[in-house]
Amino acid sequence: MSAPGGPVDLLEAARPGVADGLRRRWSELPDSIQADEVAGEGFLAHADAIFDLVLNQLRYGDVLGNPVTATVARARAQQQVHPRDSLLAARILHEVILRTAQDALGSCPEAVPVLCEMSVVCTAVFSSVLMVAADEHLTALLDEVNETNVAERRRIARELHDQTGHGLAVAQRQLELAEKLLVRDDAPPPVREAVDAARSTVVETMRGVRGILEGLRADDEAVDLRAALEHYITGTPGAAGVSLTFSGDVAHVPTAMRREIFLMVRECLRNAQRHAHATTVALVVEIGPSLLMARTVDDGVGFAASRGEGAGMTSLRERAALLGARVEWLPNPGGGTTVLITVPLPG
Repeated sequence: MSAPGGPVDLLEAARPGVADGLRRRWSELPDSIQADEVAGEGFLAHADAIFDLVLNQLRYGDVLGNPVTATVARARAQQQVHPRDSLLAARILHEVILRTAQDALGSCPEAVPVLCEMSVVCTAVFSSVLMVAADEHLTALLDEVNETNVAERRRIARELHDQTGHGLAVAQRQLELAEKLLVRDDAPPPVREAVDAARSTVVETMRGVRGILEGLRADDEAVDLRAALEHYITGTPGAAGVSLTFSGDVAHVPTAMRREIFLMVRECLRNAQRHAHATTVALVVEIGPSLLMARTVDDGVGFAASRGEGAGMTSLRERAALLGARVEWLPNPGGGTTVLITVPLPG
């Protein structure tokens, strides 16, 4: 704890002057910024919260990882405050704090070390808040993107069910009727076989549409990444050779990111089975506080052939770019391919 007359006491006494200085600096900003009264109130509230963090850091030390820091940043993100606004508040607050402290200290011998300590602490606090603010802002954007994606998936599911699904059902009934008429009229076998093949194709297509609908409506799967992967592995005939090893706390993964990660991993499994012709695939998912790693190791045809350049791989790269993730395809020494997905998580 700082001695009396140190930075803490000085800041406590200077709070009214800092508040006045903040209002004065806000009034000096361009009219386009000042015109937003809500932004002005938010700026002052944000600066006041950061001021308290600076005080606590000076008073107790090592509170930069305190949940309060994340709470301040999270609240700003939920209010759709861009990190650049946090940067503006921090920059002006830093300037006002040091100027106010300098005026209060005057030419006393302790002025330089006190100002240096305050400057170092201010910089550390501001950097911490800004990093968390950037992470929280990204999470808020992902939440918004996820909500938009969910709404669009539901719309597509309705269209598929009401139009495509209905049309296929009608076609199936008509083909079944045609089969009965052909049998009654003793139509030639090739004709009956052609109609039967058409009916089988329609039935298979309907089954595929139902699978697509289940995938589009499986919004709840994003809540539990492990359960979603287990459900896919146990419920997909082609995934019989897949083993899953899952470790870590899924709570580290924002809800908005979970479905995207699930779809990325699922695409890797599908690619291993459909294109690499793998008989076994080992899937390992490891979650840490700041990083998720998903690794598939298959015994398929090998690196070049299994990687492919189809729509699935394009989608995988697009999802990775959205999350700031990295995807690597690595050849296994004994044959087959390892696909490594690394996803940074908001810490």
